[in-house]
Amino acid sequence: MIPEPSKKYPLKSDEQIAWILAHPAMSPWLKQALRTARERDPNAVLNDLEVLRHVMNSKISDCLR
Repeated sequence: MIPEPSKKYPLKSDEQIAWILAHPAMSPWLKQALRTARERDPNAVLNDLEVLRHVMNSKISDCLR
């Protein structure tokens, strides 16, 4: 289980990102995605996340069959 940050919730988005980037249990893939996303237009990031969600849901469904 991943320990909670020391601050009380809710954390601001920049604080959440900083916490994830500093946490050793978070995957390098997630950390790189967050670093890249911070530099992009938020709407473009949301669009890409929706595509990723759709594709990965299909992949997971295929694996479970």
